[in-house]
Amino acid sequence: MKIAVWNIGHFSGGNGMKTAVPEEKLSEATAAFRGYIDEIGADVIGICEYSYMFCNSDRILNLGPVYAKDALFGGYTFGYEGPQHRYSGNALFAKCEVEGLRKKLFACNADAVISHTDLIKATDYYYVRATVKIDGKPVTLILAHLAFDMNLNPDTLNEAQIGELVEVLKEEERAVVIGDFNCKSFDSYRLFKEAGYTLAGDGSFNTCPTASQNHALDNIIVKGLKVENARVHETALSDHYAFSADISL
Repeated sequence: MKIAVWNIGHFSGGNGMKTAVPEEKLSEATAAFRGYIDEIGADVIGICEYSYMFCNSDRILNLGPVYAKDALFGGYTFGYEGPQHRYSGNALFAKCEVEGLRKKLFACNADAVISHTDLIKATDYYYVRATVKIDGKPVTLILAHLAFDMNLNPDTLNEAQIGELVEVLKEEERAVVIGDFNCKSFDSYRLFKEAGYTLAGDGSFNTCPTASQNHALDNIIVKGLKVENARVHETALSDHYAFSADISL
């Protein structure tokens, strides 16, 4: 199964929250985003910084709102769009059956404060948990977008969220964790590695060209599974590149 993750940047190159493409660029943008998603060719794709609205086309074309799930992800038989909290918004699309999907709040977020901003809150960030079948076997899938605090080094908030993911999956035989992990350094993934996970992004992939010091900022992390053919898909459509890998038993 080919699994991918992409921080889509709210269709604004990562420069805004809950934005939409301009109406006069609807046709061009639709072709570009859809073509890129089709080129990735994922069976399951997790999207971070997702917006429901792709274009609010009322002024010129009189089409009304154009929703991202219809404009870009029509080739997927399953679609989930999570709540939008400022920069945080997760969506999951799949060409296979997805069972038991539910949104989960990080318990460690309850009293956490991001010190460098009054706008973005630790409680904005959440993860999505579901079950898919890979080679006929059930696999727990988690899509997450983790918080970060540029004033913390090490970022104890980010590390707490990674630790929580490791803890909630400790009894699972097979798991795939995908998302934008917002790690300041590759060493932040050590909790996954210590728990026996394999990282598709091994530190040599740069998925966020606007923050070149953060290698494998977006990642695919597996337990009890084999990961092959990891690839970064370069694009100018977001401040992140999509990252994909083939996952098998």
